[in-house]
Amino acid sequence: MNSSDFDIILPCYNPLAGWQETVVDSYRSLTGRFPNKRIKLIIVNDGTTKLTWTDGINELRRELPNALIIESPENRGKGHALRVGASQSTASYCLFTDIDFPYTEASLASIAQMLEAGAADIVIGQRPESYYASVPLPRLLLSKAFRAFLRLVYGLKFRDSQCGLKGFNSRGRAVLLSTETNRYLVDLEFLLLAASQKLAIDAQAVTLREGIVFSKLGIAAIAKEITSLITILYRVLLVRKELA
Repeated sequence: MNSSDFDIILPCYNPLAGWQETVVDSYRSLTGRFPNKRIKLIIVNDGTTKLTWTDGINELRRELPNALIIESPENRGKGHALRVGASQSTASYCLFTDIDFPYTEASLASIAQMLEAGAADIVIGQRPESYYASVPLPRLLLSKAFRAFLRLVYGLKFRDSQCGLKGFNSRGRAVLLSTETNRYLVDLEFLLLAASQKLAIDAQAVTLREGIVFSKLGIAAIAKEITSLITILYRVLLVRKELA
């Protein structure tokens, strides 16, 4: 294992048409930035039902034959897909983001460089304040609630726990694999467990690519996330007691 290697985990569920072109272009841009590093894509299909996956994956296999494609027949959520991907990673460092690569290649590169420099066990992306101007109201309220919660209850100074771009070393990977949340809030559980185990966590400003479309979060989805939040808090409390 070379210390300069890193894997990129991409959970995928019902991607938009043309997703494979974005993945190929972003991957090639990244390898251009790191010509001396081995960068492997780990794509986890989380029970996709749209034909966009079938059409796109055939092209992607032709363009990037070394990418690892993992098929999960059942849709179980982002958290489950990330754990599946992380369990197959053999690199010194891992990053994960969304299949549409919503952040610039420069943003991914900056997080990879911080990890390689040993700045932290986990590096989390921090979106600019301008990001929230185009976010649907339910998602905005949820994000701000998490921010206040992390600051007031856990003393974490990061204002953005849910940014979909994070990186970690082997210690961070072990924490991610210990998470149990299957849905959106796996990011929150990941950070709370890491903080409880006193891993070094740092943040890096990231930039969104132009033209990114945000998904809407309905009432039913919000209700499920609130249930997930309660479960996460209970589990993290137990972990903190065990470590005390």
